Amino acid sequence: MSKHNRPQEHRTAINKAKEQADHKCEICALFDEEQAGSNVEGHHVMDYGFKGEADSENIIVVCEKHHNEIHTGDISIRKKYP
Repeated sequence: MSKHNRPQEHRTAINKAKEQADHKCEICALFDEEQAGSNVEGHHVMDYGFKGEADSENIIVVCEKHHNEIHTGDISIRKKYP
């Protein structure tokens, strides 16, 4: 399912997570890296396709570089801690 076809509750959770992260990549911030680009994306920690919850606590905010690295398996996200 494309991200544009997800229920509104998932889009709302992603937007809330982005606001909580001040629209900054949480991985770049963790390692005190300069974020590549200004766009950030929401990534479900427990994948949406596997019934991941529509909750900002299940979303990590990442830049495009880190989002790609998550999907290629270069970075593993197990749990987001508040």
